[in-house]
Amino acid sequence: MLEAITRPAVPAVSRRTVPGAGATELMRSAVAACVALVALGCGVGPAPLPPPPTMPPAPRGEAQCPPAEGQSALLVALARGGVRLEQSAHSVAEAVLRGQAVACWFRTKDGDPGSGVGIFEAAFFPDAASAAAYEGCRRFSGPDQHFLRAGDVIVWTKDLRLFAQLRTVLDATEIDC
Repeated sequence: MLEAITRPAVPAVSRRTVPGAGATELMRSAVAACVALVALGCGVGPAPLPPPPTMPPAPRGEAQCPPAEGQSALLVALARGGVRLEQSAHSVAEAVLRGQAVACWFRTKDGDPGSGVGIFEAAFFPDAASAAAYEGCRRFSGPDQHFLRAGDVIVWTKDLRLFAQLRTVLDATEIDC
């Protein structure tokens, strides 16, 4: 037993002390690095962007809202802001606009057509200057209608909660009609 205590420690044999073992580890590391670089260069990267939102369907028997400039931007802003649309259709308010804009109505996920809760309409003008110059909202505004302008779109609703949400999500300006 005394011999074990006084005997000098013999270094353990490891892969690092075996001649050529370091080169093997270096080669394995180099191969792993090459595989990683190839994988990164072969299309493994950021996720693709989701497709832009599409207009919600029209209710049965209603005409679909015709395409207009500004619809995609509105749909993207609403989706990003958490406003979930269930339906949309061509709005009768378009007749009041006299060809100056396309008008659509929208029902949100919480919408109730009978009460007007969760319902809003939007007029899509060809550009922001046309929307800013339009003053015809007085023709179809009621005492309970609240209007917003966001770029080339004018939006209106009776639902005050939805109005506040739309003003924030669209970064819109309230319009006095």
